[in-house]
Amino acid sequence: MLWDDAQWLYDLDDDRSIYSHDHALYFPPSHGVIDDEILKLSADEPNVLPDAPEGLAPEAVEAVAKAFETIDRDALVNILRAVPAS
Repeated sequence: MLWDDAQWLYDLDDDRSIYSHDHALYFPPSHGVIDDEILKLSADEPNVLPDAPEGLAPEAVEAVAKAFETIDRDALVNILRAVPAS
């Protein structure tokens, strides 16, 4: 994975809240071109956060992971279509 160009958007005035990042380099094959076949093959591979885990509550991480598993595909498509290309 390419971590030398992390593009996180932090709000320093709001406890370093994260709003977005350069998503393309975080999905396999990690070179900026997203291929649905590679994504399917990589679905069960761990993608470990390289940052230190201090401040992360394990129960909150688990709750977010479970919430991701309940996302409805159609709802996600509608949300993604609303994101401006720019």
